Amino acid sequence: MELSNLYTKTKIQKFADTVRKYCDWAEASSSDPEQEMVTARKLLAELHLGIIDLLEIDLSEINCGKEVDDIRSSYKLSSIYKRFQILPIDNYWDVFEPLNIEDNQPVTNSLIDDLNDIYQDLKRGLILYEHSYLMEAVWEWRFHFEIHWGAHLVGSQRAIHNYFS
Repeated sequence: MELSNLYTKTKIQKFADTVRKYCDWAEASSSDPEQEMVTARKLLAELHLGIIDLLEIDLSEINCGKEVDDIRSSYKLSSIYKRFQILPIDNYWDVFEPLNIEDNQPVTNSLIDDLNDIYQDLKRGLILYEHSYLMEAVWEWRFHFEIHWGAHLVGSQRAIHNYFS
C-alpha cells in the first residue's frame, strides 16, 4: 500500500472512530447535564477537526452503486431527540447566512435538534463504513457536512461555548 493511501486510510479510520464515539454517546443515557455539555463540547470539536482532514481526500473516482443504496435504505434511524432533553440549554439565537450582513435576521435554533441532526448524518456514514464502504462513507460524511450537519455543528459549538462563558 502506498504511503498516501495508508495516510488516507488512517484519516478515515480516525474519523470513523470519532463518529462511533459520538454515536455511542448519543445512543447512551445519562443523568448528569453538566457532564453531557462537557462531552458534547469535546466530541463536536473532534468531529470538526476530523471532517476538515477528510475534506482533503480525493473522491473523484467514487461510484456509489446499488449495494450502497441498499445499505442506506435498509437502516431506519430512530430519533435520539429525547435523549438530549437532559441538557441544561436548548434554544439559542443564530443566523442562517452569517456573511450576508445586509439581509440577515436572527432565528431561534435548538441545540437538541442540532445534536440529533448531526447524529443522523454521521450514523448513515458509519453504517457504510462498518460495511467496508470506506470511500462511500467519506462521501456521505463530507457531502452532508457541507449541506447540513456542518451548520448544526458550528451552531451548537457556538451555543455550548456561550454556555460555558
